Amino acid sequence: MFRNSCIIDKLSKQQRESLRKLDRDRLRARLVKSGAEEDLVFTSEREALLEMMTDIMLQPEPVPAAAAKSTPAEMLEMRKLEMQLKEKELSVQLEMQRQQLKAERLQRDAERSQQSAHLEAERQQRAEERQQQTTQFEAELEVRKAEIRLQKNVLMKN
Repeated sequence: MFRNSCIIDKLSKQQRESLRKLDRDRLRARLVKSGAEEDLVFTSEREALLEMMTDIMLQPEPVPAAAAKSTPAEMLEMRKLEMQLKEKELSVQLEMQRQQLKAERLQRDAERSQQSAHLEAERQQRAEERQQQTTQFEAELEVRKAEIRLQKNVLMKN
């Protein structure tokens, strides 16, 4: 399959198999993403694309210049900064949670207050209804008393 089988032999078996499974379009996309010239990639045959991809896969991962040149003191300072950033992130998360809990508590308090006001209104309405019933019963009682007195007076006259 490969003209230069010596290059492909440097890849692991898993790498070789995954490379063989890639279709031409995926190979081209990966090569362009890896920095290969688009003109060359889009005019090459599959075998050439596979060889280009093999060359790229065999190149060592570039080490960032900052990491390569960092002294232990710089690395320590970077670690401190990372920890400070993480601490700030956690502080922000904690504050957001506090705000959320406060908002939920205020919501519950408002709901309780509204429920309490509703219950008080119902209690007031029931008290007014009882008062009206009492007034009505008293009025009916007075009417009955008056009827009895009237009947008593009629009976006495006869």
